Amino acid sequence: MIVASFALAASTSMPVVVADESPPTKAEVIALMEQGPLTQETWPAWRDYYVRLFYAYEIDESDEFYTRLYAFLGDQADQNQGNLIGEFADDPIAGILLSRCYIDLRADSERAEEACRNALAIGDPSGMSTLMLVDVLLMSVRLHEPNELTSEEIAKLQEAEKHLELIEQTVPQAKLSIFYGLLAWNRNEIESAVKFLKQATIDHPNSSLTTFIYLSAWLDLKDTHETDDGDNCTMCWAISGQSKNSGNSCPRTLR
Repeated sequence: MIVASFALAASTSMPVVVADESPPTKAEVIALMEQGPLTQETWPAWRDYYVRLFYAYEIDESDEFYTRLYAFLGDQADQNQGNLIGEFADDPIAGILLSRCYIDLRADSERAEEACRNALAIGDPSGMSTLMLVDVLLMSVRLHEPNELTSEEIAKLQEAEKHLELIEQTVPQAKLSIFYGLLAWNRNEIESAVKFLKQATIDHPNSSLTTFIYLSAWLDLKDTHETDDGDNCTMCWAISGQSKNSGNSCPRTLR
């Protein structure tokens, strides 16, 4: 959700994977949660739903479903000095969820990155481990001026970009606009970021967080908005989807 070394060597090949099982419905996810708590006995069913929902963008399942999974794997690790053992130790999905626990519930990007790299070393089903590593790498880099990026942060962004390019080539069901948008924003490429993030609101129609990120990028334009008379701001026209030759004023001035 974060000195970066590339988790996949250039020679590594990832098979193209097309989902062959439909995701559970929102009602089915609710039914699973109502059946009882997430335990070692019910873990296989919850894990199955998580995998099938990973690239399903229009189900609108409950955030609580994910929170319970993250907390469960965090508890499993806490009981064993921060390590996953037993059936969880060799399961990349468990490692991914532990990473999400650290980044989403505990705000510990360092441990999140470690858990995600461990998951990737175990396996990368449908590019899931790689994509989660991209998320963690991007979330660990602060938003600031490009010349203020540290060498470590630059390396993380470069690694994230390389992974995204690989996923784009090998996992056709993955919608990556949100990640490319965050990558561009971290590099202070605001115009490009807003274009990607606008697409992300379409790709993730039920994500209030994606909408918030897009609107935050839009507001960030206030700091970079430069135009003579408000009619030809390239970035604002890019966001609005209008043509700057339409005869209208700068879209941002019409809000």
